Amino acid sequence: MIARKLRAFERNNDYDGSYVHELLALDLGAFLKFEAATKLGSFRKDVPRDVYFGATQTRTRRENLARILLSQSRIETGSANLTVGISK
Repeated sequence: MIARKLRAFERNNDYDGSYVHELLALDLGAFLKFEAATKLGSFRKDVPRDVYFGATQTRTRRENLARILLSQSRIETGSANLTVGISK
């Protein structure tokens, strides 16, 4: 059910969530912690709307850069299953 919701999110938002699927496949507990932590990113309380969305754009760009660097690392090392920062 979780994977199905992830795929729907990817389709609706034109988003590549392959790293999230990889985490889900490796460790459900780690995935649930990741999901809980990402919800913290939507908390803004009294932050002005324009400041909040500016920070959101910056975060998104950093996430995209991290995914590009990870892909480049996989290509350079020849490792299709390189996993960073995840322990079983």
